Amino acid sequence: MKTIIFTILLAFCVGVYSKYLDGLERSFEKIEEKIVDIIIPLSQEEYQNLIQLTQISPNQVQNGNAKNMEDFEAKVNITIRYNGKEEIRPDSKFKTGGMYARSNSKVGYNMKLGEKIFGRKNLRLRPDPNDKSFMREKLSTDILNRAGLPSVQSSYARLFINDEYFGLYTILDSVKPAMIKKVFKLDDETDNMILYQCKYDGMDFSVGSESHCINAVDEETNDMTQLKDFIQKVNSATTIAQFEEFLDVDLFLKSVIVEWLIGSFDHFLILGHNFNLYKRPTDGKWCIILYDFDNTFGYNLNAGSFNVRRNNNQGNNGFGGFGNFGGFGGFGMSNIDYNTLNFQEFNSKVNHKIFQYLIYQDDTKFKALLKDVLVYAFNPTLLGQHISELKTFLAPFVEEDLTPYDGVLPGRINQSGYGSKATYNDFINNTELETYIKNRFEASCQQYGLNAQEIQSLGQTQTPTSYFSISANQKKEAEIKDSLCWSRSIGFVCCDKCNVLYVDEQGKWGIEDEYWCGINPDKCKYEDYQCVKNKNGLKCCSTCEIALTDATGRYGYENGEWCNTPFNC
Repeated sequence: MKTIIFTILLAFCVGVYSKYLDGLERSFEKIEEKIVDIIIPLSQEEYQNLIQLTQISPNQVQNGNAKNMEDFEAKVNITIRYNGKEEIRPDSKFKTGGMYARSNSKVGYNMKLGEKIFGRKNLRLRPDPNDKSFMREKLSTDILNRAGLPSVQSSYARLFINDEYFGLYTILDSVKPAMIKKVFKLDDETDNMILYQCKYDGMDFSVGSESHCINAVDEETNDMTQLKDFIQKVNSATTIAQFEEFLDVDLFLKSVIVEWLIGSFDHFLILGHNFNLYKRPTDGKWCIILYDFDNTFGYNLNAGSFNVRRNNNQGNNGFGGFGNFGGFGGFGMSNIDYNTLNFQEFNSKVNHKIFQYLIYQDDTKFKALLKDVLVYAFNPTLLGQHISELKTFLAPFVEEDLTPYDGVLPGRINQSGYGSKATYNDFINNTELETYIKNRFEASCQQYGLNAQEIQSLGQTQTPTSYFSISANQKKEAEIKDSLCWSRSIGFVCCDKCNVLYVDEQGKWGIEDEYWCGINPDKCKYEDYQCVKNKNGLKCCSTCEIALTDATGRYGYENGEWCNTPFNC
């Protein structure tokens, strides 16, 4: 009987179980848990130039010098093999990539393809030589995908230069215009796209901090006008409602929540870099998009990562727990567990007004979004299964990467850089990710009064929605709305609101964002003599006799007083 019951339960579990990334409409879905082989042909001269330019010592990338390093670059025909297919991308560019990681013996690379593959033209190959798990980049992007955030995607690739095996890499797309167009479901060309990459330490939304970013669409002119305008709005807003006029607040909060949960000092909250800011054309709101995740899950997280002092007289719950944030007070404080700090403790920008207004004055939205991320993306049950599957898939490829040939590990061409110290046994026996996730999850639930058991149970039954699906639905809704609006056919957009300013033989008109737009009759249905409420203090007219029309509306004049003309007139 026990055997029968166990068999039934096992069949049930297999029937309801779905993989971590199932159903998320990812472009990389076809290479999930598949290996991609990248073959780069270089001439002897190009190969020697690659070797020469990659000899970079740790001292050479310190104090901001990493951005001044010369890149190797070659125009090549790249061969890509996956799932039994072979595709060649002629007229592609292959170059060295990365910033401070350039001082490692195993080098990172960027590719700009002549034609898209997996829906992308720009792909990055990252070695992450200090990651014994080989999963930090992969897990971080997967969490962002599952949490419903616009983000890059990742999988795994083996790199070959000529006939030489160069090792195992994480393959990621890059936050470029083509990627933005795909993720946000844009039909229009990208020439007028507003996208900035904040790649240097110090971007904190303060006036002048735009200097730590570049214009990712046009690096030559590097026009920062739009970013300066965004920073000005951040520093002028004093309520959540004002922030929501120009910022996707939920997206921003969920992004920094993920940043905190995965224990990254390498993004906005601490160092202030490795993120993009994109102005969404559909509503004019700014979106934050994170990238580069080698320093995550608590890796290298310590007092030197950010300025922090514990106030031992305060508790460690909610948003309390830290007193003085000045200086590098955390040095030498070995009693602090940096992997379990609450959000306010972790956030080196704790006094920034954006957090004062969006979180600390009222943390209701923050807690709701935190629970959402924990349920759908960051809990030990979901991630434990995902890690187990990835480890099984990766094992033979990691062993290949960590097996020396003629005494040298593959692809470790920078003899001046840090050498690889990981071994295959380190990978097999490594449990630091699982331990970190368990501790971080339990601490965050306790700190913010969330039921850990309920969250893990919901995580097994709730279906996540990726941003790829969200943006597709938003596009469909916009198309439906536009199709119902008569003005679309004559070159005018639909109004979002129902404020009638003018009527002609074609229909009712309004003005939004300083442009004329058509009032959608299916959306804006009015009763007789109904008019806008609380506008300029005037009452509704009892007739449709119009005495005055200007940019603010249509008015009548009754009994010696001005009145608002009803919408149905």
